[in-house]
Amino acid sequence: HRVHPDDPRLMILADPAKGEVGTHRLLIEGIDQDHDEKWNEDAGLGVSFNKNFPAKYSFYAKGAGPNSVSEPETRAVADFCFDHPEILAILSFSPEDNLYFPPKPGGDEKIKTKIQSADAPIHEHFAKRYQEILGQKSPPASPEPAGSFADWGYLQFGRFSFSARGWWIPPKEEPKKEEKPEDKKPADEKKKDDRDADGQRALAWFNEQKIDGFAPWTPIKHPDFPGRAVEVGGFKPLYRTNPPAADLPTLAEKHARFVIELAAGAPRLVVTKQTIDRPAGGNVARLRVRLSNAGLFPTMSAMGKTADAVYPLNWKWNLPKGVSLAAGTMRGQVDPIKAGDEVEIEGVVLLNGPMTEPVILTIGSPSVRPIEPIRFDLSKEANP
Repeated sequence: HRVHPDDPRLMILADPAKGEVGTHRLLIEGIDQDHDEKWNEDAGLGVSFNKNFPAKYSFYAKGAGPNSVSEPETRAVADFCFDHPEILAILSFSPEDNLYFPPKPGGDEKIKTKIQSADAPIHEHFAKRYQEILGQKSPPASPEPAGSFADWGYLQFGRFSFSARGWWIPPKEEPKKEEKPEDKKPADEKKKDDRDADGQRALAWFNEQKIDGFAPWTPIKHPDFPGRAVEVGGFKPLYRTNPPAADLPTLAEKHARFVIELAAGAPRLVVTKQTIDRPAGGNVARLRVRLSNAGLFPTMSAMGKTADAVYPLNWKWNLPKGVSLAAGTMRGQVDPIKAGDEVEIEGVVLLNGPMTEPVILTIGSPSVRPIEPIRFDLSKEANP
């Protein structure tokens, strides 16, 4: 590394193509615990929550743990999810941002590691809405998720899973002004070095907001480097990732709006047509009902069906005394219904005498909005 030419607080990688030579070695603060001349590679007992889930789990990676879901915290969250099949979607906060960086759909790989093509439009819709609601620009790059909760929530728990930073240091907005000939810079004038742009942005913002978020480089004596110059300093932990307290009410309101929109998009079944075919008032009746999904989400994600992790829509005929099923089955499942699509369920029943109670069809799934039982009144001979 070498000192940034525009700001001595920042360290940047030397670029041999520019004739640069490294002058410093940049390490995370710590000591060489096992004297192998490698610093801070011994992870000890520290495990990162967002590296400990099974999806794309990175074995032997620092912070990943001895095995996936090895920690009581990750196990508790996974157990909570499986104990609550009514969960429709997940929203988590982490650097692995898939709302400002929506994932690209994958192919037909045997082991699914990407969002499925049928689910991508839904994710993109809510990603766009999130960006509109939050209103922030120029987000930091999103790291590749490996063992993250958000990826597990989609790839293995089978739910739509959204992940966002929630906040980041905003870029400095330069005032627009009309360039005049006399304002043009000479061709040989030194250009600003844009390396570590995020660091430069953070320092400028700290200065503007009067936030003490950077520790000056301070000489120390280090046991691993006797007789050599060592300095400790840099950005203070969490100052670049946590918003100022004054911003929290606005951020909470915006994210509440987004969560409400997610909930409002839940799949919702509505009856679009219901018939009873009973020729000449006979004792045989064909019962039909057509249902449409009036929500934004499908009744099950494509990944949920592939992973076999989401309860499907189940339906069941409830027959009163004196009614038997003449054709069809007493219960069954409905394939996932996309937004705006319809499905039809029918059954043929045999009536053994006058009817005083209706035939009832129930249909539902824990993650789909409940629908009232559908009643077929067979006490009349005419169609409803």
